Amino acid sequence: MTADRDALRQSTDLMAAVRAAARQEQFLEVILPEEARRRFEGAIDQSPLPAETVRITQALGRVLEHLPTKP
Repeated sequence: MTADRDALRQSTDLMAAVRAAARQEQFLEVILPEEARRRFEGAIDQSPLPAETVRITQALGRVLEHLPTKP
């Protein structure tokens, strides 16, 4: 029963965060592309994920490794 309550609380917290992020005001500010990229990159976790082993049948659609391309 506690797991159900925890899942419900997490779902409620997630929905509250989504609603807060979806406020219309955030779309009314015009910024330069460089600033938009800086904000985007600052808002996401870019740290690598740990290695994992999966069956070949589960590997479809997964990325083995992604190296950034040079401009």
